[in-house]
Amino acid sequence: MKGLQMKKFKTSLILGSLTSVAAVPFVAASCGSKDSSAPKIAELEQKISTLESQQSSNAELKKLVAELKTKLDTIKTWDQAQIDQLKAQIEAQNNAKVSTRTTKIALLMALSAQEQIKTEKEFLEKSYPKLAQARKAKEMIAKLEAEIAAKTKEVETKTAEKVAKEAELTKAQADVKAKKEALNKANEAKTKADEVVKATEGSQTELTKVIQELKASINKFKAELEKTTDEAKKEQTKATITTLEEQLKLLEAGKGEKLKVAQNAQTEAQKLVTQASEAKTKAESSVKEIEAQKTKLEEELSKLQAELKEKTEQKSTTETEYTQADNATPDSVKKLLASLEAIEAKIAELKKEATPEELKEVEHYLAVAKELERVKGVEKEIDALKNDEILSLLQKRPEFKKFILENPEFIKSKRWVDSLERLAKKEGVKDVELKIEELGKKDPVFEELFKEEPTLNEEFINDPDSFKKYIEDIKDGLKEEEEDINSKITNLKDKNISREVKKLLADNPEFIDVVNQNPDLAKLKKFVDGLKKKSESKNNS
Repeated sequence: MKGLQMKKFKTSLILGSLTSVAAVPFVAASCGSKDSSAPKIAELEQKISTLESQQSSNAELKKLVAELKTKLDTIKTWDQAQIDQLKAQIEAQNNAKVSTRTTKIALLMALSAQEQIKTEKEFLEKSYPKLAQARKAKEMIAKLEAEIAAKTKEVETKTAEKVAKEAELTKAQADVKAKKEALNKANEAKTKADEVVKATEGSQTELTKVIQELKASINKFKAELEKTTDEAKKEQTKATITTLEEQLKLLEAGKGEKLKVAQNAQTEAQKLVTQASEAKTKAESSVKEIEAQKTKLEEELSKLQAELKEKTEQKSTTETEYTQADNATPDSVKKLLASLEAIEAKIAELKKEATPEELKEVEHYLAVAKELERVKGVEKEIDALKNDEILSLLQKRPEFKKFILENPEFIKSKRWVDSLERLAKKEGVKDVELKIEELGKKDPVFEELFKEEPTLNEEFINDPDSFKKYIEDIKDGLKEEEEDINSKITNLKDKNISREVKKLLADNPEFIDVVNQNPDLAKLKKFVDGLKKKSESKNNS
């Protein structure tokens, strides 16, 4: 049964390796070519043949063997092109992994070097002040060139605005001229209308006189009609009156119509004058506004041109400073600086080639390493204080230590360190009080001691160092006592005393001398049981 399980296990492994997607490239790579694959295929055929001979009584094994044969037939049909393609895929995957790993290593080295390069450049500038002066001048020149380019663009834009405004002004002035001409024409038309009205009114005076005379004649004929008794004369007078009245009607009607037409023409002419005058005023106002805008543009342009001139002169002066500083710097130093800057450029190029994920990962590693170095440096400064009280306080109060690590400048402040020391002493007093209380609770001897010597408690609180010394003395005394007990047990006359009894004697040292004088006691069960009870009683108390 065990042998069959092992065979099934081996079969599963072979089938798994053939059916797995990840295993296909491995099989292809191991085959290499048709010639090199032949031994491996033959080996697989041999294994399948062995399994076939063992499958007669196992249905699952039969199924596995059938699947293996199918997979093996597939491998046999692979041509060299398929194998080469799979090998190429494997090689590409491996190259990609190597490339990613290489990129990260290169990035890590480059970014680490970046800090060193910065330090080297700072050292060079401190050693050669003219080098720093040249660098600052060069940076200023680059800054001025950018500012000059921007200012030149502003001047060009403002000049274009001024030209456009001048064109707008010319057009507005032409419009004013046209509006003046229109007003002149409207005034001429109005003058003529006034003259027509005046002439019409003059002719109306003459007409009124004629009408009055005609009315007088009509009235005269009417008076004669009343006096005349001659019928024929009456009829003739009536006819004359009728004719005169018709003429009167015509004259009166003509008189009002002509004057009305002339007055209407005069009103229209006045409207045209008003409109033309308003248009002229508006056009003149527009010209004034455009002239003000043009003046403002000219002022702004003049200011920009002055600034541009100033920047250009400043650039020229800075270029002179740069040349002088550069000439004063040794060529060897300039070459070294150029090499450092070339490396910086390569690092920048490498950073551009890296993916954001790679860059972020590497920068994280460096940041962690840098922070670790910084923390180590601050911790060294803390240790350099050589103040056990402060170190103890920082151990108990990690928030203080965290604050110092985040703000290392405080560790260099004497006032702050003194404050920390005072706080540490207060904390030390609290510790002493707690320890005294603990000792009293744990050991009746101490409790009795503090009762007998009440000033001792106060002395320890006021002077924590004396308390520490006292505790150390007690520890030393206990250690000496323990060593003395161990020495006595080691030097027992009877060397055959069991380890258990020796341990019990260490717990009950008052019986060591008794056992040493009477070795047989160590073999008595009652005596040993008594020692055990005493030890248990001490431990329980």
